Amino acid sequence: MSDVESEVDLTPEQAAEVQAALEEWRQLAAASDVMEDVLLEDSPAVTFLGRVANQLSAQQMEHLRRLVGEAVAARAGGLVADPTDRGPTFHGGIRGLFKDLDLTEEQVIAIRDALEQSRETVQDLCAQYRAGEITEDELREGRAQARADLAAAINAVLTEDQQAQLEQNKLDILVRRLNALLLRYDVRIGHRVDRLDILLDLSDAQAAAITDILMSEKTDLESLRDAVAAGNLSSAEAWDSFRALQIETNEAVRGELTEDQLTILDELRQMHEPCVMGVEL
Repeated sequence: MSDVESEVDLTPEQAAEVQAALEEWRQLAAASDVMEDVLLEDSPAVTFLGRVANQLSAQQMEHLRRLVGEAVAARAGGLVADPTDRGPTFHGGIRGLFKDLDLTEEQVIAIRDALEQSRETVQDLCAQYRAGEITEDELREGRAQARADLAAAINAVLTEDQQAQLEQNKLDILVRRLNALLLRYDVRIGHRVDRLDILLDLSDAQAAAITDILMSEKTDLESLRDAVAAGNLSSAEAWDSFRALQIETNEAVRGELTEDQLTILDELRQMHEPCVMGVEL
């Protein structure tokens, strides 16, 4: 905190606010989900910046964004699992994906190896993206290939019955995710637009246009959820539709922003920590 205070040239009052926001960031990061939100609502780093933006000058915010970007990149480097840890268990939320598959110890270890390889691939892609070595489209394509490679590696060690159960688990997880996104969606739209307003200084016209875009997204999300729940889509089709909707929403929002606002938004997007976690199926 002392480094931040000196580099950003904070007053004591500003330092206290930033310290409180940092504590919130740590708590949010510990519980951060792996699903990327194109408008950064669920990014702990961006939540932190949004909380302190009204307390700092434009120059201070510029310095703070740089420091936060460096902190996120450093955290990304620390997320690689210990390669010697190959016990027959899964960690965290990944367990739900393999619920009721009755995996053997050998299958668990093989799947963990595949998951770790995919995680390292995505971490490398995110590092390249943050360094400006690849574009966002190339990042997206690389992650899609990583998903395909991971799915193939996992299916190779499963029986047909296990593959069918895994497919159902993926669909169940997506339905739960969509229901969670739609919960109090109208209120959340207000929060999302307010967050962008604080960080990008939106005009009234921009705020209204972005609100309309997000309301349209709600309708599409509801339709997708209903199609998945009815069994009309495979998990791959459903997840591809979900990601396509995110991209469409993102591009529509970007179309409402100025070049200066886009520059800041792109800085913020590179701080989105789920990018570095990124094991996806």
